[in-house]
Amino acid sequence: MKRNYIRNDFDSIVGHLIEECGEVLVVAGKLLRWGPDSYNPEVPKDRRETNLAWLQREILDLESVIARAKEHIFEDEHK
Repeated sequence: MKRNYIRNDFDSIVGHLIEECGEVLVVAGKLLRWGPDSYNPEVPKDRRETNLAWLQREILDLESVIARAKEHIFEDEHK
């Protein structure tokens, strides 16, 4: 996500967290169903990635939003 579009209010962070969790679930399901080395044949060849690489990328995205949640949501509890 581009930095200038990131909002750090509670609803935005929770919404982003839900979105990223959902993306991890989708990819994990595809990985189990089709295998870690499979890929989406409808994606152009120059943009293809294996299901395992896709899952790794989505986990990094999820970890990023978890860090934002810890920074902005948990921080607010101590004010």
